[in-house]
Amino acid sequence: MKKSILLALLLASATTAAQAVPLAQPTLGKWYVCFYSNYTGAAANPGSSMWTTRVAGTPTLLYTYETFTVPSGGPAPTDTYRATWAWKSDDLLTQTSKWEFTFNPNGPQCKNTVVHSGGWTINFDECTDGHRRDCYKLAP
Repeated sequence: MKKSILLALLLASATTAAQAVPLAQPTLGKWYVCFYSNYTGAAANPGSSMWTTRVAGTPTLLYTYETFTVPSGGPAPTDTYRATWAWKSDDLLTQTSKWEFTFNPNGPQCKNTVVHSGGWTINFDECTDGHRRDCYKLAP
């Protein structure tokens, strides 16, 4: 009896470990066109964003820089912030992954950020500053 319970626990932990890779992630190093609603921040609307790795992370925790376009007339055409992606769950039916996206160190969080299969579409929702953003990858 004890051996069968131990075997069941080992199999359950192996299954959990195998599931620790998100189904969908943002495509790092590629430009996305983004559209905002209820937004008062520094990015152009519509604008472009790209996420690049800033330090090694894990498949479920991505430490990135987000470079985004700003409205014309600024000192530079883009600005860059640190951002963290923390994976929350997958939805096999819709082929999406839910993430929590945070501008670091004290920026807003988007607690329901959905990345679609292949990273083609990212929907940022439930953001603590009230905005919403939808981004679409420009090239593979």
